[in-house]
Amino acid sequence: MRLLALLLLAVAINAGEHNHPVGVTDGIASLDVSADGKMIHQLTAAAKPMSPMQIHYRRSDDSGSTWSTATIISTGMAPHKPNRTADIQIAAHGDQLLAAWSVAGTGFMGSGPLTTAISHDGGRSWSAGANPADDNSMGGHSFVDLAVDGSGRFHAAWLDNRSGKQGLIYSNSDDGGRSWAANRILDPTTCECCWNTLFAHGNQVHVLFRASSPRDMRLFSSPDRGATFSPATTVGAFNWNIQACPHVGGDLTTNGTALHAVVWTGADSKTGVYHLHSQDHGATWSEPHPFPIPRARQVTVAAHQQRVIVCTTADDGSGNAIWQQTSEDNGQTWLLPERISGIDTEVAHPKAVTTTDGIRIFWTQRKTDEAWTVEQALF
Repeated sequence: MRLLALLLLAVAINAGEHNHPVGVTDGIASLDVSADGKMIHQLTAAAKPMSPMQIHYRRSDDSGSTWSTATIISTGMAPHKPNRTADIQIAAHGDQLLAAWSVAGTGFMGSGPLTTAISHDGGRSWSAGANPADDNSMGGHSFVDLAVDGSGRFHAAWLDNRSGKQGLIYSNSDDGGRSWAANRILDPTTCECCWNTLFAHGNQVHVLFRASSPRDMRLFSSPDRGATFSPATTVGAFNWNIQACPHVGGDLTTNGTALHAVVWTGADSKTGVYHLHSQDHGATWSEPHPFPIPRARQVTVAAHQQRVIVCTTADDGSGNAIWQQTSEDNGQTWLLPERISGIDTEVAHPKAVTTTDGIRIFWTQRKTDEAWTVEQALF
């Protein structure tokens, strides 16, 4: 009952500040993207009135300029209430693709176990993969994220309550998702319902998550492809103490010289989105740089050479919109923010990826009484 009260309070708080598509019945309910060079992989959950939810895969071989016809991923395991704060996920290494989502079960509000789909031919065909979780529970496993390192090992992190409280769990796969290593509990007690970010580059693996007390963002880092993890560091020490879940996570990227993070806090007099960077693989962090538009919340980050772009939902008084702010010197100084979504639209949760041709930003939006669609911009 305590968890129910906290979640209902969080929903009320979040709904009062920003609209986001939860329970979409027409259009795109969930979106994730993964990039490698000029190739971008896009995974969406698409809804139509009075029809079952479908998972669609699309691929672009030219940095997002053109896209393949959608392939429907059908493994017999439909996603459970996908939404833009709990997106279904995709990761790719060459022609090896892995998708993951939660299905219905016996957990809170009908949440259940994880399921995966795998492709070995660049997304042309799909089959069922193995469940990353090894607890054999039909309870809730949520906020899964995926990444793949430089040698092709896939990594997964999610939240479940095998420790008695919601906690952060990790596993990896060396065979494209056909099987998974024994699970590791990285933190037995976390925030109950904020999305996690899993990021890998070279042999480095990072997991960004929201801690329980205080509810600041923290980072686990592995120098050896997930074999060992260092103790968690705090990414933005705002010392935010609250007994509720804000439904907001963060994001990570690197340009090879620094690790960049974006986080959100609701701490008094500090509420908003912040960028930080680390020169030592997440062991220490710079002072937080605040995003200057009010009510910034759902945030992503990407880097291309010395350019770093922070993209977030924010409201300057004209309505919630997608905004971006660019640094051309690896996060040291910042240009003025720019609104990139149109007027008279609802928007949700940008996702930024780095391609050979620059940084591509995706988000979902709709005009009044129309379906949710995917929009994009190249920087």
